[in-house]
Amino acid sequence: MKSLIGITTILTISLSAQAQNFDQLLNSVLSNNQAVASSRYANESELLNLKSENNLPDPEVEVEYQWGRHEVGDKFDINVSQGFDWPGVYRARGKAIATASRAMEFLDRSNYIDKKLEIKLLFIDIINARKNISLLKSRIGIMDELIDKYTHGQERGELTILDINKIKIERAKLNNSLSSIESDYEMLCSTLVGENGGKECNSLIEQLNEYPDDMILPVDNYEMMLTENNPMNNYSSLMSQSQAQMVQAEKLSRLPGFTLGYHHSWEDGDVFNGLV
Repeated sequence: MKSLIGITTILTISLSAQAQNFDQLLNSVLSNNQAVASSRYANESELLNLKSENNLPDPEVEVEYQWGRHEVGDKFDINVSQGFDWPGVYRARGKAIATASRAMEFLDRSNYIDKKLEIKLLFIDIINARKNISLLKSRIGIMDELIDKYTHGQERGELTILDINKIKIERAKLNNSLSSIESDYEMLCSTLVGENGGKECNSLIEQLNEYPDDMILPVDNYEMMLTENNPMNNYSSLMSQSQAQMVQAEKLSRLPGFTLGYHHSWEDGDVFNGLV
């Protein structure tokens, strides 16, 4: 009984280590992936553009100097002013931008999950190709041993050349399959380099030996997860709210705006200061 418990413990630790190593390699590639970074930067740029629309316009400075007759004198005026939309516009835009910001977070999450799944499937394809290559090489080795034994059997008159040719034909089929899988394997490795930001992946690929230790759930569980935890659903819902709030802000922007400023005037030796 103690022996069984010990074996079970060792297997559990081994599977846990394999899963942890798989996840570490997956996260390493994700951290180098250009598509994930590009998508995040694009969303940040779009959000910054929205925020810039809710800023006050630049202040304006107007200078005026007029020359009069000698007995009248010159005239000098300067105005510094700042324009404002209707006050409610900024609050409405702020709500729309805050909602859009939350939506962008879900969009980033969705893009990250999609790319993570894509790279995970690529890992699995690479592992599968490596296992198939190993299996085919093993079978080809067995075929070579059989050919050698059949050749000795023919020399002793126990077998015919036809028996040897049958084995050679099977070996040729296995060799063709091996060449095809090796070609697919090279393509998968090249794809992984692209997903890894163009960085070399030889040491990473060497560590891809076992499939991830994922538990298969019932179909209903996956449907529930897609319905309740799909970040794209949250993104679409929040962006719809943001658009509605932005429409409200545009309606408010039709109301009169304001300009507040300072006016300084110098005329015939007299100075005037006031508000605009």
